Amino acid sequence: MELVEGIENIEKPYKNAVITIGNFDGVHIGHQALFHEVIEKADEIDGTAVAMTFEPHPLRVLKNNGTPPLITLY
Repeated sequence: MELVEGIENIEKPYKNAVITIGNFDGVHIGHQALFHEVIEKADEIDGTAVAMTFEPHPLRVLKNNGTPPLITLY
């Protein structure tokens, strides 16, 4: 696993990227199923599984600190 903070810090293109984008407030069973699907699809095409999330949470920006609490930090 590689953690890249900020799209400006991506150093090279990811081969055949399969990407999921969302507000992952914790790795509960629904998120685990989504990540599993992305990994499976990436494996099928010899690609890279990528998960993109947002910091700060979009609700914090849109609703002036109206963010639901995170389940986990990472």
